[in-house]
Amino acid sequence: MFFFMMNGPAFFLAAALLLAVLLIRRKRKQHGITGFKSLLTPICFCSIGLVGLIDEWMDLIGLYAWLVQLTLLVAGIYFLKYIPSKK
Repeated sequence: MFFFMMNGPAFFLAAALLLAVLLIRRKRKQHGITGFKSLLTPICFCSIGLVGLIDEWMDLIGLYAWLVQLTLLVAGIYFLKYIPSKK
């Protein structure tokens, strides 16, 4: 339903978010990564795009949208320490 109401850039952002979620899920399964803490960074980064889409649809672009996106960015950066590194 929402795909018919989207303009060009919003459609591509929604498609990219869906593709990113599918790729994150497949890569985690391939590498055997489990646990919730290592998933927090991708959740925060994908949520930034989702908040941007919702702001675009609802015409809510303003200070609160920027604050939410900035908070998600800082949280995503903070949770990078829980992503396992290759040894």
